[in-house]
Amino acid sequence: MDCNILFLIVEPKIHMFGGAYLDMGETTKAQLAYQRASSYILLSQFYLRSPRVDFLKQLIRSLSKVKSLPEELAKIKGILSNPDLEGLSLELRKDYTRLFLGVKPGYSPPPPYESVYRGENRLMGTYTLKVAEWYNKWNFDPAGVLGYKGPPDYLGVELAFMSHLCMLESRAWERRGGYSVKSILEAEGGFLKEHILVWAEQFFNIMDREARTSFYKLIARLSRKFLKLDMEYIEELLREL
Repeated sequence: MDCNILFLIVEPKIHMFGGAYLDMGETTKAQLAYQRASSYILLSQFYLRSPRVDFLKQLIRSLSKVKSLPEELAKIKGILSNPDLEGLSLELRKDYTRLFLGVKPGYSPPPPYESVYRGENRLMGTYTLKVAEWYNKWNFDPAGVLGYKGPPDYLGVELAFMSHLCMLESRAWERRGGYSVKSILEAEGGFLKEHILVWAEQFFNIMDREARTSFYKLIARLSRKFLKLDMEYIEELLREL
């Protein structure tokens, strides 16, 4: 999946109404769905991948190709201009471990699993099973796609599932894949409303407050903004159908 696209679709409404990033007259809905899929998969990587030097270099290459960046990404680009990438990576990996791996109470916030943040306060709860049912229904295999074998309600995996749905949507706009556009858009909106949007904002707020690096504070704000705007975009498309 091309990681560059996030920087073109962070604010979907800009594209819909002729903003600076894309000329909507030349962009089909299938292409936009593909770009949203790419955005979701890259967002998922911030939560799934430790920020080692190779990942930081990948981000630098992606950001360097875009002239106009939203505020959060412009600031991230500035952080990545640090000539000591090894030192930066070490600092970010410490924050990544503390924020996402639930090292211990008092040191780490609760890790970003839906079951933890929706009142069950444990892994592999009821919401874990509900999320797994969504994955099964839409033929999404986290182990096969991501090499991930943990609980399926982890934030990074839920974002990757949204990428999967957007890819199905892209094919549906071109009448490929066997699903209707409406059914997939309803699935996208349903999963956001029933799952991610119910709990993830609470985690983003904690992440923004608890992060010890500006990098992860900005990722929290970027994630929150993108999900809100993408939900609005999905609802607008459904009104048009």
